[in-house]
Amino acid sequence: MEEGRKERYCRECKTEYMREYRKPPPLTKKEIRELLEKRKELLAKRARLEVQMREYEGRNKIEFFKPLYYQQRVLDYIKAGKKVVTLQGGNGIGKTVLGAVVVGSACLGIQPWDKGPTIFGEQAVKCRILCADWEKHGATVVVPKLKEWLPAGQYSTAKNNVGVESVFTFKNGSTIELLTSKQDTDDHEGWEGDLVWADEPFPQDKFVANLRGLRKSVGLFLITMTAVKEAWILDEIVRNPHSSYASVTEVPMADNPYLPREYIDTFTASCDARMKIARIEGKWLNLVGLVWPGFEKERHIIDAFEVPTDWPVVALVDYHPSHEIAIGYYAFDRFDRIYVIDEVYANMSPEAVGDDIIRRKTRNGWRLREAFIDPLAKGDMTYIKNRGLDVPDTFSVLKERLWHHGVDLFVASRDRDSGLRNVEKMLTGPNNTPTLFFFNSLNKIEKEGHLWEIMRWTYDDNGKPRDKDDHFMQLLYQATLTGARWSPVVASIENMVAEIDFNPFASGYGREAVI
Repeated sequence: MEEGRKERYCRECKTEYMREYRKPPPLTKKEIRELLEKRKELLAKRARLEVQMREYEGRNKIEFFKPLYYQQRVLDYIKAGKKVVTLQGGNGIGKTVLGAVVVGSACLGIQPWDKGPTIFGEQAVKCRILCADWEKHGATVVVPKLKEWLPAGQYSTAKNNVGVESVFTFKNGSTIELLTSKQDTDDHEGWEGDLVWADEPFPQDKFVANLRGLRKSVGLFLITMTAVKEAWILDEIVRNPHSSYASVTEVPMADNPYLPREYIDTFTASCDARMKIARIEGKWLNLVGLVWPGFEKERHIIDAFEVPTDWPVVALVDYHPSHEIAIGYYAFDRFDRIYVIDEVYANMSPEAVGDDIIRRKTRNGWRLREAFIDPLAKGDMTYIKNRGLDVPDTFSVLKERLWHHGVDLFVASRDRDSGLRNVEKMLTGPNNTPTLFFFNSLNKIEKEGHLWEIMRWTYDDNGKPRDKDDHFMQLLYQATLTGARWSPVVASIENMVAEIDFNPFASGYGREAVI
């Protein structure tokens, strides 16, 4: 009895299983045709949606902007409230795209790609764009890029007398006005607005005229450029230490991942060696061939400190009878490190040069016992002596002045090649640790001085250091040839306490210097 129930239960289970998992009946021809038609409709709908999406993206490209790392850094600077922001680099890195997007979002009152606010809020803004010229740059580069990235239907345009669309007016009242660097500076004056975008290098007078017109509360001057000319931008803008200036520089062409390698190679082949530096590598053309490329302000510029009284200090004088005289002061610690601690650049008599050295020695308590001067100072009065007048030369006058204050004067070495090598080695230092440093208090002489010159002194076409921007550079390499080294204070002045525990590189000392 029990066995019969088990067999019946198994048969029922098998029947239920077969009923549940049996193969479905084959589709009829009618059903197959209906499914194929349905699939065809869905594919067609998908194709229409893709076309509509591409059309929408084409009309609203700014919504799909994805900033590259260097573009994002510029956007971050703008958001942080910087007033003058620069993106400088090679061709094809998206400089003009960024400018069009920044101007466009300001006019729209929103960043469409992330729905974030702009620094101007939702109010209508007045913008200016500086082009190199109307025909090549304005008509064929800037205007097409604006129309590519600005949302269609949100603005109207008006042409100027040369047929270029030079005014963009948005529905919310925002405006964009195009000017060129070739126009008279008077045409740039008298304007008041919110944002200026200069695409590619432009003259300094145009910068001043347009910067003056930015609103005081919230204003932005954006510069996007390849550094092939207008070297003043490097000095006055990129290296401007003011907190309202910020720059992203030397971005190479290869950093744009959207550029095909074949395109980069072809473009590179079309550039000569000089143009490759700016257009491919993204560097500054006016800095090609730096004498000391190893200088890095983050490594070599330190906070100024009171020089210990047991450190030797030497003064070097670059003497010129026809223009300003340069004086550099250099300290030497017990670890053979050299510190550029002070500098002077002024018209001075030999007596005034001596007084400057004496005053700084006395005021600062420096262990300054030696000074060096250019060999030209010896015999600079020969012409007058030949006329029968007994006039002492500069070397003799200065030597007499300093001798009474315990300072000996010597002729500086002219072994330039050795001096150049010494400085380069010290910038790198043993074990990649520099042994040459500059006080951040040096940067006070306008367009002169150690820090200004070391970032600009270059070789000429013959491979020789240029006879320009070199007054303090000559003093610097001569300082390495003086033979000055730290030594213990002698017994005759043992009342001077050696500060042997002083170390400007101790943990926590100083802060990053901004030049």
